[in-house]
Amino acid sequence: MRVIIYIKVECHGNPSGYAKTVIYLTYKSNVSKVTLVKQDVTKNAMCIVAVIEALKKLLKPCEVQIYLDSDYVINAMAHMRQWKANGWKRAGMREVKNKVLWQQLDMLTQIHKVKVSRFSESQEKRWRELCEV
Repeated sequence: MRVIIYIKVECHGNPSGYAKTVIYLTYKSNVSKVTLVKQDVTKNAMCIVAVIEALKKLLKPCEVQIYLDSDYVINAMAHMRQWKANGWKRAGMREVKNKVLWQQLDMLTQIHKVKVSRFSESQEKRWRELCEV
């Protein structure tokens, strides 16, 4: 089963304001919308939370393509395996920020085959179409 997920995060008062996230999960012609609002959260943390919450909605293992507007998550996911091997430490043995969230995401990526990408022009078009439904 192949699922496509679109995520956008808005943050007001970063680093300690509130964040709103809109998530669209699509499978074939089915679309599900999830909205999250959190207080006292950074945009980076909220982006990880959004991916976690989206993956938690899936009822069985899936191939998942996630499009989002967060270079932080896209770049960090490429390092997640190395962080885990180093006891959740980055280069220089510094603690990974948002460690608990990354650990949760790591567990979910053991269940689902996840690929993350930045929104391109065609995904932006699809996002606008979903918003209009």
